[in-house]
Amino acid sequence: MTITERVALAAVIVVLDVAVFVIPVTGLLAAWVLLARPPWFRQWVDRLYGVGAQGPGVT
Repeated sequence: MTITERVALAAVIVVLDVAVFVIPVTGLLAAWVLLARPPWFRQWVDRLYGVGAQGPGVT
């Protein structure tokens, strides 16, 4: 492998890395939760804030 091929391969790896990690994963997850409204997310929020069948603040 020549030095030119090594530099080209390194450049491709860097470009792919930047392209993959530039995607805002948190924003995509938030948009999906807003649109799909999965039941597991509501259950997680209820557990997080202690809201259950007994009312707020009771766990």
